[in-house]
Amino acid sequence: MLRAAVMDRFPDKRVIIPNESGLSVLKGAVLFGFNTTVIASRICKYTYGISVRGDFRPGIDPEEKKVLVRGRLLCEDRFSKHAEVGQSIALDEATPEQTYRPSEPDQTKVALKVYVTESLDPEYVDDEGCTYLGSLTVDMPDITDGLKRVIGVQMTFGGTELAVNARNVKTNEVTTASLDFLNHEM
Repeated sequence: MLRAAVMDRFPDKRVIIPNESGLSVLKGAVLFGFNTTVIASRICKYTYGISVRGDFRPGIDPEEKKVLVRGRLLCEDRFSKHAEVGQSIALDEATPEQTYRPSEPDQTKVALKVYVTESLDPEYVDDEGCTYLGSLTVDMPDITDGLKRVIGVQMTFGGTELAVNARNVKTNEVTTASLDFLNHEM
């Protein structure tokens, strides 16, 4: 059926279909199962990021996303991009670290929610097509530095998993979540 459609669309071209072409896919899967290093990098099918609060931008951010936190106007649910559609990512190599801060000075835990989308430049995690992938919680019991505390976040793309590493910059304590691609449906 596919061959006929291709031949109809390109009648002046010679269509070549190798014998047992499906076997090539199977062989590739078996090779990957025995040696995951046969694939050195992958092209991102999705844009990956986390949900953050940022300064509210009047006239840009929707009013329903505006929250007042200790006298500061913030915007909830902003999509902070870590990797984008079409980007080549080396397997098992972390993306550049991005830093975040708690939105409240006495916050002792920070939840990082990971989202994916087919969109190249999503603005908010509830934009059409954005899907929640998973989360991790970073403990920050020492509130001495208030809003100046920093969390460094990196994403590492493995064979079938995405590892999200969140580092408390002051203590260097790392929290990791492994999110499975195979069990995720977009």
